[in-house]
Amino acid sequence: MKLLISRYVVRWLNEFYCVVYRRRRLESVGARIAMIILIALGAMCRNSVAESRTHQEIQERDIPAILEMLSLQLRTNAEKLRTWKGTWHVEDIHRDTGESAAKIVETLGLNQAAAKGLLERTSLCDVEFAIDVRENLLYSAIKSRRPTRIKAKESGKVIFEEQNTFHQRSIVTPEHYLHFQPNIFVGESRVSNGLGPTGPAAFRDPTDKSRRQQWGMIVDPRNLFSYSDSLWEDLSRAARYYREHGSLEAGGVNLRVTRLEEGSDVKYVLTLPGSSGGGGIIVKEVTLSRKAGYNPINVSVKTGAGLLKHNMTWEWQKHGDIYLPVEVRRVRSSESGTFERHLTMTETEINIPIDSEIFTYKGLDLKDGERLIDNIEHAVYVMRNGNKVPLSETSSFPQIQRELDLSVEKMVSGESDVIVSPEGEDDNAAIQKIPVSMEKSQGVTIEGKLGLVPVGGRGLLLMATIFGVIGVAVIVFVLTRRKILHIKRFST
Repeated sequence: MKLLISRYVVRWLNEFYCVVYRRRRLESVGARIAMIILIALGAMCRNSVAESRTHQEIQERDIPAILEMLSLQLRTNAEKLRTWKGTWHVEDIHRDTGESAAKIVETLGLNQAAAKGLLERTSLCDVEFAIDVRENLLYSAIKSRRPTRIKAKESGKVIFEEQNTFHQRSIVTPEHYLHFQPNIFVGESRVSNGLGPTGPAAFRDPTDKSRRQQWGMIVDPRNLFSYSDSLWEDLSRAARYYREHGSLEAGGVNLRVTRLEEGSDVKYVLTLPGSSGGGGIIVKEVTLSRKAGYNPINVSVKTGAGLLKHNMTWEWQKHGDIYLPVEVRRVRSSESGTFERHLTMTETEINIPIDSEIFTYKGLDLKDGERLIDNIEHAVYVMRNGNKVPLSETSSFPQIQRELDLSVEKMVSGESDVIVSPEGEDDNAAIQKIPVSMEKSQGVTIEGKLGLVPVGGRGLLLMATIFGVIGVAVIVFVLTRRKILHIKRFST
């Protein structure tokens, strides 16, 4: 409050000086004396404003205690969260330069003159999420609000726009990682890849695979509490190391802690040196604010040479007794350009009951006939009445059964172009067929573990002739062989 009043007084004095003194309306000695007093008061207020922003370097002996206090604050806040569901508005901006931009131009067949220089790809989407912290369950559904656009920064013109929007539902549990893109078809006509009919398909993968998508197709709000997976653990480890060794240093950079007082807020700025995976030196500068519950409001990651690699900023709001991130911006820089993601919370509910079915296959909202490709069990399933059944048991599905019935009719009439027969089974097994005309019109094919034998009307006649000739040759050979043996036996 003192800071706010001081600022208003200073502003009023400046306006008074400009209006009164510069217009030369000070005619009496008393007015001039009053002006001198006001100027002195203004100087005092300015000093109070300056004094309201102070910083203090924390002494070495106090650094471990400060780090442990901050670690405890972060951990206590995060552990109050049991469940959380809501919606984020997300804006992604990719700025591509050099080889990265050239590859995009080549891949999309863009006009090189129009696409010269920096390319800016912008995506807008909404993310619905639900998490059960104690069970470690996550549901994340990302859906584009508009197709991705590519703009040439130099000309400011949009040079490319996707035709379709993007949509993916993801479920991550300790058991597996499920993901489904309803508008992406999987499987190719007339290719034996074991994936079943061409069409939408969900995938089941090991949980580890989801970690590579955490800043891509998956938005896990637990990762938005800090730059790393658990900043409080980083601070706790740094405190232990500092207490045991008396310092923490890497590449000539020492761990430092600075305390800032800005009006009613207190901030701690931490300089944390470390090493990157490639053996280089990285330096994290972390700013934590008391107004944000001592959560981070800014993190910068630089190389040992001072080159900025990552930056994250936060805005926080208190919901009940928990501080939640409500706006997060992350920028990552590399030689190929920069990636920026801006997340804004639009809906949020915490510590309420969440239907557990959203974390199961039902959360993918698969329809009957759509497939689940299991990369853990190396199997393919099809959804039936909300349950998954092996692909081999789906011949009773009306659509597939109609295809099989039509295939048999075509086979009898000799009109078929493709014969699909089970591989490695009894020769008497039923032959399944799909006409090429149906593949082209419906984009559907039976694939599974099947071998494809291309046969046309002329091909059938040719194959019958070949087999007939071979059969006659075998009969003649057998008869001749018997005659030869009979002559030998008679001669002896």
